[in-house]
Amino acid sequence: MSELPPSTVADLKALTEASGRAFASLLVVKRLAVKTASNGNPFLGLELGDRTGSFGCTVFSDSPAFETLKSVAEGSVVRIEGKIEYYQNRLAPRLLRATAVGEAELAASGALEKLVETAPEDAGGLWAEFQGFIEGIGHSELRATVRAV
Repeated sequence: MSELPPSTVADLKALTEASGRAFASLLVVKRLAVKTASNGNPFLGLELGDRTGSFGCTVFSDSPAFETLKSVAEGSVVRIEGKIEYYQNRLAPRLLRATAVGEAELAASGALEKLVETAPEDAGGLWAEFQGFIEGIGHSELRATVRAV
């Protein structure tokens, strides 16, 4: 499966009729919780994401990805491979393989900017609008205080 082009979260969520289809992604571990099932077996509750969104999934201890994911910290980047599945009409992929991605590899590949969520608006435009609001403050001392802050 490693020859698959990486998919974003938005790409995966758009595949509503693709149950069982293989995929690969580079994602940030946003939340990781080790839990215990009623039968006593451990499992992981994960939230994985990139700049296009996030999704939750469950990884059971018999999954080949379990040990790798159990050992990474929240905020880590992982390369995952799996199959598209849905549970209660929500994306809940079955992860088949996971590999932790180091900072050096992230920096070299330029993938970091694809992982961090950003506002959909242009940052420069937002800053200009904000500055306009400050300049619109009628009271000069208050305007100076707001500028200083």
